Amino acid sequence: MSMVSYAAGARYLQLIGGVTGSFYDWYCDLPPASPQTWGEQTDVAESADWYNSNFLILWGSNVPQTRTPDAHFYTEARYKGVKSVVICPDYSEASKFSDLWLAAKQGTDAALGMAFGHVILTEYHRDREVPYFREYVRQYTDLPLLVRLVPQEDGFVPERLLRASDFDQSLGEDANPDWKTVAIDETTGRVVVPNGSIGFRWGDKGKWNLEERESGGSETKLRLGLKGTEDEVAKVRFPYFANTASNGFASTEHPSVLTRNIPVKNEARRWD
Repeated sequence: MSMVSYAAGARYLQLIGGVTGSFYDWYCDLPPASPQTWGEQTDVAESADWYNSNFLILWGSNVPQTRTPDAHFYTEARYKGVKSVVICPDYSEASKFSDLWLAAKQGTDAALGMAFGHVILTEYHRDREVPYFREYVRQYTDLPLLVRLVPQEDGFVPERLLRASDFDQSLGEDANPDWKTVAIDETTGRVVVPNGSIGFRWGDKGKWNLEERESGGSETKLRLGLKGTEDEVAKVRFPYFANTASNGFASTEHPSVLTRNIPVKNEARRWD
């Protein structure tokens, strides 16, 4: 994809009434999870940083073939002794460099990813509290952020992340409160607006960072769950998709909706 082809494609879309918001709109290659979570897709470490790793997982990228300029960083890291796992249904060019090639069946990527998450959360968060894991998810993930529940049938369903704009006077946030997520400070019990959400990127110069501070500059220690501080325990409904078999996949006898008891804060109570 050269700049010439991009310019031609962008101009063509404009002529037929389309909108090209980014380069990805032209060549249709936008993995949605990263920009939906962080607001950016490619604002990540450069490939040279792979050399500083001890363990690499390649999933969804065939580096030697589709990212040729980056491939030498991968192979050089392997010479240093970095362990590598490649998740790919076929024996790709990247697979031959790996210590372990995991040939997942086509269509099972989501199940495999959720299985990874289940093992990690079980072994490092539920069964025992590992300090490194807890500090990492507290600072670098959306695990501490509050989620709004809405009624559905005999329970509730997760709707979206709570925002500063959902609270009285937007918790004092004048710039982009609709784009600033919130959490509870474990030390004070107050609802705070932690730095780092996209609302700070496009409104408050100098606050786009991942420091453990709230909007006003005070240090924070965000709660990772409401257990022990809840107002009540609510029945929350989650969709389940593995109870129907198709294309030879195994299925279970679970219902299509699973209900779990989740500790919640009641919106009717005022937070300071």
